[in-house]
Amino acid sequence: MSQTLLIAGGGTGGHIFSGVAVAEEWKAQGGEVVFVGTPRGKESEYIPKAGFELHLIQVGQLKGKGLFQKIKTVLSLLPALIQARALVKKIKPQVVLGIGGYASGPVCLMARLMGYPTAVLDQNVHPGLTNRILGKIAHKIFLSFTESIAFFPKNKVEITGNPIRSKVSSKPYPQTDGLNLFVFGGSQGAVSMNQKVLEAIDQLKDFWPKLHVVHQAGQTDLKTIKEFYESRQIRAQVESFFWNIDEEYTKAHLVICRSGAGTVTELAIAGRPALFVPYPYAADNHQFHNAQVYVKAGAAWCMEQKDMSSKNLAELLIQCLNSKQDLISMAEKMKTLAKPHAAKDVVKKLRELC
Repeated sequence: MSQTLLIAGGGTGGHIFSGVAVAEEWKAQGGEVVFVGTPRGKESEYIPKAGFELHLIQVGQLKGKGLFQKIKTVLSLLPALIQARALVKKIKPQVVLGIGGYASGPVCLMARLMGYPTAVLDQNVHPGLTNRILGKIAHKIFLSFTESIAFFPKNKVEITGNPIRSKVSSKPYPQTDGLNLFVFGGSQGAVSMNQKVLEAIDQLKDFWPKLHVVHQAGQTDLKTIKEFYESRQIRAQVESFFWNIDEEYTKAHLVICRSGAGTVTELAIAGRPALFVPYPYAADNHQFHNAQVYVKAGAAWCMEQKDMSSKNLAELLIQCLNSKQDLISMAEKMKTLAKPHAAKDVVKKLRELC
């Protein structure tokens, strides 16, 4: 008889993709997986496409909302807990994993009260509110960073790394001339970051022949960015989205990007130095905290969006063009932070809980 893993949570891609990575590893070992999320989260789109069963419950948002919304959320908790209890009773999982996001709260709480083994997985240096609360009652806590230990009871913590559903793997650093630059601000692009990158490159006229840019522009900036590179005859590949991101990492000398949990994890595994530009509106500024781990290790730079200037960025790109050895050294340091077996390690610990 196969064992069933219930995964609760979602909302953002960072939560969902790590959950799917664990689910795929659990399934590969002969188990069944069921997800629980909310209707407004991205899980409604991604989980069915990944081939897993998904149930939805109604849970309001609490953090970062007005007083009226918080009152409404508190009043909605009882129905959410009732829905969660009914689902756990129906599914009868061998173990429950919360991956962050509002759905994980009611499901993990009810599962724990009903006597089921329960764990939480946090992807960021600064853990989310739901996981910080659930960490007090869960049997196990899986963390991506040692810096997160302070938020949880130490006797429950396992440093597994962040499971990612990706083909990303470690590849030799490219020995090609010039500078292969991979720029991406996430699936929707990043308008302000895109603008600063173009302004910086515009200041590097003497270096244009040495540049090769791969730019994930998002839909908003796609036409403008294509026209920019074409008008300056800079070698560039511009798309709204790249499905083969693992291939783009392989070719890149330097990556300019946000610092979400999935992105920093992939770059460590790929072994590519980065300039991180944290998304300034992320909860608890967690992208900034993620980036700092890699900066302190000498594997990356970080420029906050409010302080980022085209002049500073242009100077950094010139430094990279003139000293490829620095980038090679940073790439090696990035690899030392990789935990490529995170999904296997989480599944192993979950099975021990069963």
